[in-house]
Amino acid sequence: MKPGEVFYYADEFNVSWLPTLRAMWSPKGQQVMIPTPGQTNKHYGLGAVNYHTGETVVLVRRYKRRREVTELLQTLVDKHPYETVYVAWDNASTHEDDEIEAVVRGAAGRLVLLYLPTYSPWLNPTEMLWRHFRREVTHCELFESIKAVISATLDFFQRCNADPARVLSIIGSNAGCFSWMYLVAACSNSSGSARRRSFPDCAALTYVGRYCAAAKASTCSMPTPVRPPKFLSSPIRRVFSTCTLCRR
Repeated sequence: MKPGEVFYYADEFNVSWLPTLRAMWSPKGQQVMIPTPGQTNKHYGLGAVNYHTGETVVLVRRYKRRREVTELLQTLVDKHPYETVYVAWDNASTHEDDEIEAVVRGAAGRLVLLYLPTYSPWLNPTEMLWRHFRREVTHCELFESIKAVISATLDFFQRCNADPARVLSIIGSNAGCFSWMYLVAACSNSSGSARRRSFPDCAALTYVGRYCAAAKASTCSMPTPVRPPKFLSSPIRRVFSTCTLCRR
């Protein structure tokens, strides 16, 4: 990104009193029993991850309506008062409407929303961080109350902000190799308003940033050339070869 620009991926995740379950070791012939509270008492996390620095911004709220989503966007805008904030997220109904547009207009050009293709969670790196959160905090763990779950959730993301390099490793960020300005320029040619653009085939360019590990090294560890998906348009297919070191 250029100086004065920041790029975030954003998404929501569940924060429930009900433990999340996963496979685990147990003595042969015995089954581990995980106690449950008998009620879900669910809250929601609304979070964003800076793809270049690894810094996270997470809010935990009772609901994940447009009101809470706009609160997250406003938090990002307030966090960067002199920078342009790019936010990539999915096409959930709570991510668009008059309330969202009001925040975009209020930012006076400093907030750009990019929309990932429908039903494509693998294009959003925050999913990997949410998965790591569940593995470390909620898997097979019953807390005393929902307040304890929320406290453990916020503690987890505070630890993440204390070690941003770990977050970058979890989300697979290779910002040094992939030029996000290609992505932003491509989105500017797609349909949509000036500051609220569709994110169709541009989002697939994320694959380049994930699979190309050249970054700051002098060689590229990609085992095979990355072939652009067939559903991409011709201009985007040509942009797909963005690794400046291996040119694949």
